[in-house]
Amino acid sequence: MTFFKKQWLIGCICLAVGLAFYIYRTGGEKPESSLQTSDMIKAESSAAKKEGGSSDQVISS
Repeated sequence: MTFFKKQWLIGCICLAVGLAFYIYRTGGEKPESSLQTSDMIKAESSAAKKEGGSSDQVISS
């Protein structure tokens, strides 16, 4: 094997190891999608409106 081929092979191996390490370190933290977050916000706001509406009815009665 020539010197150039050895350098290229070592470079590729280092890149693969670095990429694998990066994926391993960041793989456990998966961010929630924006769709799931917006659905949660809508659900919380509708629940808050329901709670607020029932307390207003009690006060007006």
